[in-house]
Amino acid sequence: MTLETFRAKVSSYRKFEVLRVAAFMGLIACTAFPTMFVIRRLDGHGFDTTCVAVVFGSYTVIAGLMFYVLSPMHQRHLRRMQAGCPACGKLLVGQHSQKVLVTGRCPACGSKVLE
Repeated sequence: MTLETFRAKVSSYRKFEVLRVAAFMGLIACTAFPTMFVIRRLDGHGFDTTCVAVVFGSYTVIAGLMFYVLSPMHQRHLRRMQAGCPACGKLLVGQHSQKVLVTGRCPACGSKVLE
């Protein structure tokens, strides 16, 4: 793998992680909507079955999406991106990317990664 290819993979990884964080933060912001619905509905109808159903359903969906965003699916994305050491298979992005850029070798097994 060349230096430019590795840098492109590291850049792609960073963009993917920023996207995951943004999606998670957006889901956290979405938790306010069911609460606002219940507050508005309390004035006219009181706390009824509709309020319970909306809160239960929306929080269930939001929590499910949060777990999906945090799931280890990114490991599959990284393997598809071929960001691992050819010798030992350790992923070379994230913390290890700086060590690889400096030495050109895998920090785990020491094999040459960059040409």
